[in-house]
Amino acid sequence: MQKWILEGLMIGMASVVIGGGISILISKNSKVTLAGSTLGAVAGSAVLAKRRYQVLSKTEFQLKIVQAELTANETERYDSQSHLLTLENELKLIQSEFSALQAKTSHSQSDILILERQLKLAQTELLISQTEASKAQAEISLLLEQLKPTELKVEEEVFQNQHTEATFIIDAPVD
Repeated sequence: MQKWILEGLMIGMASVVIGGGISILISKNSKVTLAGSTLGAVAGSAVLAKRRYQVLSKTEFQLKIVQAELTANETERYDSQSHLLTLENELKLIQSEFSALQAKTSHSQSDILILERQLKLAQTELLISQTEASKAQAEISLLLEQLKPTELKVEEEVFQNQHTEATFIIDAPVD
């Protein structure tokens, strides 16, 4: 704001200096004095207008820079939000895959438990079968022991007296 006051004072001083200088040089003609004062005021206004144009141009340039920075920041923010959304979607995908893997793991664990039970049952059945086979083998051994020929003492005299002649009867063939 001090610049505007200073520039206003410069216009006033230019009007006074130019108008006063012309009126001193040509003091007899009042129309020339009025024209000189007007010329001083116009010159001061022209200087002020040029100064304002320079300030306005500089301000517009700074505004364009700020707008470009805002656009860049907005684009960067949009890219960041887009990247954040992409990361969130990837996280959701990973979470769903993790949940699926947990479900598969749970299912596999239950399958493993079932297989372990079946294995224990099969081992128990095998032990029972082995025990039964051992018992059967023992019984077979016992029976084989019982079936072994025993030494029989045969008295030959009994058989010698019973010797008789055998007669064979042959029947005629039947047609």
